[in-house]
Amino acid sequence: MPPLVSIIIPAYNVAQYLPACLASVLPDAGALGYQVVLADDGSSDATGALCDEAAAQHPFVRAFHQPNAGQSAARNAAIRAAAGEWLVFVDSDDTLAPGALRIIDAALRAAGQNADLLLYNLYSEANGGLIAPFTQAQFAGGIEGYLARAVREIPFSAALCRYAPRRSLFTRQGLWLHEGIYHEDSEWCPRALARARAAVVCEEPLYRYRDTAADGHESTMLSPGRRQKRLDSLAQVTRALMADAALFEGDATRRAFLLRCAALCAFQRMLLAGRCGVLKEVPQEDRDLLYELESYLPRRFSLCVRLAGLTWGTRLYRRLWGDC
Repeated sequence: MPPLVSIIIPAYNVAQYLPACLASVLPDAGALGYQVVLADDGSSDATGALCDEAAAQHPFVRAFHQPNAGQSAARNAAIRAAAGEWLVFVDSDDTLAPGALRIIDAALRAAGQNADLLLYNLYSEANGGLIAPFTQAQFAGGIEGYLARAVREIPFSAALCRYAPRRSLFTRQGLWLHEGIYHEDSEWCPRALARARAAVVCEEPLYRYRDTAADGHESTMLSPGRRQKRLDSLAQVTRALMADAALFEGDATRRAFLLRCAALCAFQRMLLAGRCGVLKEVPQEDRDLLYELESYLPRRFSLCVRLAGLTWGTRLYRRLWGDC
Protein backbone atom coordinates (compact mmCIF):
# COMPACT_ATOMS: atom_id res chain seq x y z
CA MET A 1 0.00 0.00 0.00
CA PRO A 2 1.41 3.43 -0.94
CA PRO A 3 2.29 5.71 1.99
CA LEU A 4 -0.10 8.51 2.89
CA VAL A 5 2.74 11.05 2.79
CA SER A 6 6.08 11.45 1.06
CA ILE A 7 8.42 13.96 2.69
CA ILE A 8 10.49 15.84 0.11
CA ILE A 9 13.92 17.08 1.25
CA PRO A 10 16.19 18.69 -1.37
CA ALA A 11 19.78 19.01 -0.17
CA TYR A 12 22.78 20.96 -1.43
CA ASN A 13 25.95 21.46 0.63
CA VAL A 14 24.11 21.34 3.96
CA ALA A 15 26.21 18.81 5.84
CA GLN A 16 26.21 21.04 8.93
CA TYR A 17 22.39 21.28 9.00
CA LEU A 18 21.09 18.03 7.53
CA PRO A 19 21.53 15.86 10.67
CA ALA A 20 19.22 18.16 12.68
CA CYS A 21 16.71 18.21 9.85
CA LEU A 22 16.64 14.40 9.62
CA ALA A 23 16.43 14.05 13.41
CA SER A 24 13.23 16.12 13.33
CA VAL A 25 11.71 14.00 10.53
CA LEU A 26 12.83 10.37 10.62
CA PRO A 27 11.49 9.03 13.95
CA ASP A 28 7.84 9.97 13.34
CA ALA A 29 8.07 9.34 9.60
CA GLY A 30 9.08 5.76 10.28
CA ALA A 31 6.43 5.28 12.96
CA LEU A 32 3.69 6.62 10.67
CA GLY A 33 4.74 4.61 7.63
CA TYR A 34 5.70 7.67 5.61
CA GLN A 35 8.26 7.82 2.82
CA VAL A 36 11.21 10.24 2.93
CA VAL A 37 12.84 11.26 -0.37
CA LEU A 38 16.29 12.88 -0.15
CA ALA A 39 17.43 14.64 -3.32
CA ASP A 40 21.14 15.45 -3.25
CA ASP A 41 21.54 18.25 -5.79
CA GLY A 42 25.20 17.75 -6.68
CA SER A 43 26.66 18.58 -3.28
CA SER A 44 30.43 18.95 -2.95
CA ASP A 45 30.54 18.38 0.82
CA ALA A 46 29.39 15.40 2.91
CA THR A 47 25.69 15.95 2.18
CA GLY A 48 25.47 13.10 -0.34
CA ALA A 49 27.10 10.67 2.08
CA LEU A 50 24.66 11.67 4.83
CA CYS A 51 21.75 11.03 2.47
CA ASP A 52 23.10 7.58 1.58
CA GLU A 53 23.68 6.79 5.24
CA ALA A 54 20.07 7.66 6.11
CA ALA A 55 18.78 5.49 3.25
CA ALA A 56 20.96 2.56 4.33
CA GLN A 57 19.70 2.77 7.91
CA HIS A 58 15.99 3.32 7.21
CA PRO A 59 14.03 1.32 4.61
CA PHE A 60 11.46 4.11 4.22
CA VAL A 61 14.13 6.58 3.08
CA ARG A 62 15.04 6.89 -0.58
CA ALA A 63 18.11 8.89 -1.58
CA PHE A 64 19.30 9.84 -5.02
CA HIS A 65 21.91 12.15 -6.50
CA GLN A 66 21.79 14.45 -9.50
CA PRO A 67 24.10 17.08 -11.02
CA ASN A 68 23.52 20.49 -9.48
CA ALA A 69 20.40 22.00 -11.07
CA GLY A 70 18.84 24.06 -8.29
CA GLN A 71 16.27 23.51 -5.59
CA SER A 72 13.23 23.42 -7.90
CA ALA A 73 14.80 20.75 -10.10
CA ALA A 74 15.69 18.70 -7.02
CA ARG A 75 12.16 19.04 -5.65
CA ASN A 76 10.58 18.11 -8.98
CA ALA A 77 12.82 15.04 -9.31
CA ALA A 78 11.96 13.98 -5.75
CA ILE A 79 8.23 14.41 -6.45
CA ARG A 80 8.54 12.13 -9.48
CA ALA A 81 10.22 9.56 -7.25
CA ALA A 82 7.60 9.90 -4.50
CA ALA A 83 4.82 7.39 -3.85
CA GLY A 84 2.72 9.23 -1.27
CA GLU A 85 -0.74 10.63 -1.85
CA TRP A 86 0.32 13.84 -0.08
CA LEU A 87 3.62 15.70 -0.02
CA VAL A 88 5.35 17.50 2.86
CA PHE A 89 8.28 19.77 1.96
CA VAL A 90 11.18 20.34 4.34
CA ASP A 91 14.24 22.38 3.39
CA SER A 92 17.39 20.62 4.52
CA ASP A 93 18.59 23.52 6.70
CA ASP A 94 15.26 23.72 8.57
CA THR A 95 13.42 21.39 10.96
CA LEU A 96 9.92 20.29 11.85
CA ALA A 97 8.54 21.04 15.30
CA PRO A 98 8.29 18.08 17.71
CA GLY A 99 5.17 16.07 16.91
CA ALA A 100 4.52 17.97 13.68
CA LEU A 101 4.10 14.87 11.52
CA ARG A 102 1.58 13.34 13.93
CA ILE A 103 -0.50 16.53 13.78
CA ILE A 104 -0.25 16.50 9.99
CA ASP A 105 -1.25 12.83 9.90
CA ALA A 106 -4.38 13.42 11.97
CA ALA A 107 -5.37 16.43 9.85
CA LEU A 108 -4.91 14.57 6.56
CA ARG A 109 -6.89 11.55 7.71
CA ALA A 110 -9.72 13.87 8.76
CA ALA A 111 -9.64 15.87 5.52
CA GLY A 112 -12.39 15.38 3.00
CA GLN A 113 -11.77 13.91 -0.43
CA ASN A 114 -12.09 17.36 -2.01
CA ALA A 115 -9.23 18.87 -0.02
CA ASP A 116 -6.11 19.44 -2.11
CA LEU A 117 -4.00 21.39 0.39
CA LEU A 118 -3.08 21.20 4.05
CA LEU A 119 -1.74 24.54 5.31
CA TYR A 120 0.20 25.13 8.51
CA ASN A 121 2.32 27.82 10.07
CA LEU A 122 6.01 28.59 10.18
CA TYR A 123 7.94 29.76 13.19
CA SER A 124 10.93 32.06 12.67
CA GLU A 125 12.81 33.53 15.60
CA ALA A 126 14.50 36.02 13.27
CA ASN A 127 11.14 37.47 12.22
CA GLY A 128 9.54 37.54 15.63
CA GLY A 129 7.57 34.30 15.56
CA LEU A 130 4.81 33.50 13.07
CA ILE A 131 4.88 34.99 9.57
CA ALA A 132 1.48 35.84 8.01
CA PRO A 133 -0.16 32.93 9.86
CA PHE A 134 -2.92 30.83 8.38
CA THR A 135 -6.04 30.56 10.56
CA GLN A 136 -9.13 28.41 10.26
CA ALA A 137 -11.28 31.55 10.41
CA GLN A 138 -9.67 32.80 7.18
CA PHE A 139 -11.06 29.74 5.40
CA ALA A 140 -14.52 29.82 6.96
CA GLY A 141 -15.88 30.70 3.52
CA GLY A 142 -13.77 28.07 1.78
CA ILE A 143 -10.95 28.76 -0.65
CA GLU A 144 -13.03 31.45 -2.36
CA GLY A 145 -13.51 33.36 0.88
CA TYR A 146 -9.81 33.24 1.67
CA LEU A 147 -8.76 34.38 -1.80
CA ALA A 148 -11.23 37.26 -1.78
CA ARG A 149 -9.87 38.57 1.54
CA ALA A 150 -6.24 37.89 0.60
CA VAL A 151 -6.50 40.49 -2.17
CA ARG A 152 -6.47 43.23 0.50
CA GLU A 153 -7.12 42.15 4.06
CA ILE A 154 -4.88 39.15 4.69
CA PRO A 155 -1.06 39.38 4.43
CA PHE A 156 0.01 36.65 2.01
CA SER A 157 3.30 34.79 2.27
CA ALA A 158 4.26 32.18 -0.32
CA ALA A 159 6.47 29.48 1.19
CA LEU A 160 6.13 25.91 -0.07
CA CYS A 161 7.27 24.52 3.28
CA ARG A 162 3.90 25.66 4.72
CA TYR A 163 1.89 23.77 2.08
CA ALA A 164 1.24 20.03 2.06
CA PRO A 165 -0.40 19.39 -1.34
CA ARG A 166 -1.84 16.30 -2.92
CA ARG A 167 0.76 14.90 -5.27
CA SER A 168 -1.87 15.00 -8.02
CA LEU A 169 -1.53 18.81 -8.17
CA PHE A 170 1.84 18.12 -9.76
CA THR A 171 1.30 14.87 -11.63
CA ARG A 172 -2.24 15.47 -12.94
CA GLN A 173 -2.61 19.23 -12.99
CA GLY A 174 0.95 19.92 -14.07
CA LEU A 175 1.81 22.46 -11.35
CA TRP A 176 5.52 21.66 -11.40
CA LEU A 177 7.96 24.08 -9.84
CA HIS A 178 9.59 26.55 -12.21
CA GLU A 179 13.20 25.44 -12.56
CA GLY A 180 16.22 27.68 -12.98
CA ILE A 181 14.90 30.70 -11.07
CA TYR A 182 14.73 32.06 -7.54
CA HIS A 183 11.41 32.88 -5.84
CA GLU A 184 9.74 29.83 -7.40
CA ASP A 185 7.54 29.46 -4.31
CA SER A 186 6.04 32.88 -5.07
CA GLU A 187 4.78 31.46 -8.36
CA TRP A 188 3.71 27.97 -7.24
CA CYS A 189 1.81 28.76 -4.04
CA PRO A 190 -0.69 31.25 -5.54
CA ARG A 191 -1.30 28.98 -8.54
CA ALA A 192 -1.99 26.04 -6.23
CA LEU A 193 -4.41 28.02 -4.06
CA ALA A 194 -6.24 29.21 -7.17
CA ARG A 195 -6.76 25.60 -8.29
CA ALA A 196 -7.38 23.80 -4.99
CA ARG A 197 -10.91 22.60 -4.38
CA ALA A 198 -10.57 22.97 -0.61
CA ALA A 199 -7.88 23.48 2.02
CA VAL A 200 -7.44 22.26 5.58
CA VAL A 201 -5.66 24.49 8.11
CA CYS A 202 -3.52 23.55 11.12
CA GLU A 203 -2.91 26.71 13.12
CA GLU A 204 0.05 25.27 15.00
CA PRO A 205 3.57 26.41 13.95
CA LEU A 206 4.71 23.02 12.67
CA TYR A 207 7.70 24.25 10.69
CA ARG A 208 10.88 25.76 12.15
CA TYR A 209 12.67 28.15 9.81
CA ARG A 210 16.41 28.72 10.17
CA ASP A 211 17.62 32.29 9.61
CA THR A 212 20.34 31.75 7.00
CA ALA A 213 21.12 35.49 6.97
CA ALA A 214 22.62 34.98 10.41
CA ASP A 215 25.00 32.44 8.85
CA GLY A 216 26.21 34.89 6.22
CA HIS A 217 24.03 33.66 3.34
CA GLU A 218 22.27 37.00 2.88
CA SER A 219 25.40 38.73 1.62
CA THR A 220 25.89 35.87 -0.84
CA MET A 221 22.34 36.26 -2.14
CA LEU A 222 23.03 39.95 -2.78
CA SER A 223 26.26 39.40 -4.71
CA PRO A 224 26.00 41.04 -8.16
CA GLY A 225 25.35 37.80 -10.07
CA ARG A 226 22.74 36.42 -7.71
CA ARG A 227 21.18 39.84 -7.22
CA GLN A 228 20.52 40.10 -10.94
CA LYS A 229 19.13 36.57 -11.02
CA ARG A 230 16.76 37.45 -8.18
CA LEU A 231 15.61 40.57 -10.01
CA ASP A 232 15.12 38.65 -13.25
CA SER A 233 13.34 35.83 -11.44
CA LEU A 234 10.87 38.21 -9.81
CA ALA A 235 10.13 39.66 -13.24
CA GLN A 236 9.51 36.15 -14.63
CA VAL A 237 7.25 35.21 -11.73
CA THR A 238 5.29 38.45 -12.12
CA ARG A 239 4.59 37.71 -15.77
CA ALA A 240 3.80 34.04 -15.10
CA LEU A 241 1.19 34.97 -12.50
CA MET A 242 -0.34 37.55 -14.81
CA ALA A 243 -0.57 34.92 -17.55
CA ASP A 244 -2.15 32.50 -15.10
CA ALA A 245 -4.66 35.14 -14.04
CA ALA A 246 -5.79 35.40 -17.67
CA LEU A 247 -6.89 31.75 -17.48
CA PHE A 248 -9.46 32.74 -14.82
CA GLU A 249 -11.19 35.46 -16.83
CA GLY A 250 -14.56 34.07 -15.75
CA ASP A 251 -13.60 33.86 -12.06
CA ALA A 252 -13.12 37.38 -10.68
CA THR A 253 -11.95 36.20 -7.25
CA ARG A 254 -9.17 33.92 -8.46
CA ARG A 255 -8.12 36.36 -11.15
CA ALA A 256 -7.82 39.22 -8.65
CA PHE A 257 -5.87 37.03 -6.21
CA LEU A 258 -3.33 36.02 -8.86
CA LEU A 259 -2.93 39.63 -10.00
CA ARG A 260 -2.43 40.68 -6.39
CA CYS A 261 0.37 38.11 -6.07
CA ALA A 262 1.88 39.31 -9.35
CA ALA A 263 1.81 42.87 -8.01
CA LEU A 264 3.55 41.79 -4.79
CA CYS A 265 6.37 40.20 -6.82
CA ALA A 266 6.76 43.37 -8.91
CA PHE A 267 6.74 45.40 -5.68
CA GLN A 268 9.37 43.14 -4.12
CA ARG A 269 11.51 43.54 -7.22
CA MET A 270 11.43 47.32 -6.98
CA LEU A 271 12.34 47.23 -3.29
CA LEU A 272 15.24 44.86 -3.98
CA ALA A 273 16.45 47.07 -6.83
CA GLY A 274 16.25 50.08 -4.51
CA ARG A 275 18.09 48.27 -1.76
CA CYS A 276 20.89 47.37 -4.19
CA GLY A 277 21.04 50.82 -5.79
CA VAL A 278 20.03 49.64 -9.27
CA LEU A 279 16.57 51.20 -9.62
CA LYS A 280 17.61 53.09 -12.73
CA GLU A 281 18.49 49.79 -14.41
CA VAL A 282 14.92 48.45 -14.20
CA PRO A 283 13.64 48.33 -17.82
CA GLN A 284 10.83 50.70 -18.80
CA GLU A 285 8.55 47.79 -19.68
CA ASP A 286 8.81 46.55 -16.12
CA ARG A 287 8.12 50.02 -14.76
CA ASP A 288 5.00 50.14 -16.96
CA LEU A 289 4.00 46.73 -15.62
CA LEU A 290 4.07 48.03 -12.07
CA TYR A 291 1.72 50.87 -13.01
CA GLU A 292 -0.57 48.32 -14.69
CA LEU A 293 -0.79 46.45 -11.39
CA GLU A 294 -1.08 49.59 -9.25
CA SER A 295 -4.56 48.81 -7.91
CA TYR A 296 -3.18 45.61 -6.34
CA LEU A 297 -0.10 47.19 -4.76
CA PRO A 298 0.20 48.03 -1.04
CA ARG A 299 -1.60 51.36 -0.70
CA ARG A 300 1.32 53.13 1.01
CA PHE A 301 3.65 52.19 -1.83
CA SER A 302 1.12 53.26 -4.46
CA LEU A 303 0.73 56.63 -2.70
CA CYS A 304 4.51 57.17 -2.61
CA VAL A 305 4.75 56.40 -6.33
CA ARG A 306 1.92 58.78 -7.14
CA LEU A 307 3.53 61.55 -5.08
CA ALA A 308 7.13 61.16 -6.20
CA GLY A 309 7.25 58.89 -9.25
CA LEU A 310 8.48 55.31 -9.33
CA THR A 311 12.17 55.81 -8.55
CA TRP A 312 11.84 58.45 -5.83
CA GLY A 313 8.59 56.90 -4.58
CA THR A 314 10.38 53.59 -4.01
CA ARG A 315 13.15 55.38 -2.13
CA LEU A 316 10.59 57.26 -0.04
CA TYR A 317 8.74 54.05 0.82
CA ARG A 318 11.96 52.29 1.84
CA ARG A 319 12.99 55.25 4.01
CA LEU A 320 9.61 55.33 5.78
CA TRP A 321 8.71 51.64 6.00
CA GLY A 322 11.75 49.58 5.05
CA ASP A 323 11.86 46.63 2.68
CA CYS A 324 8.61 44.90 3.52
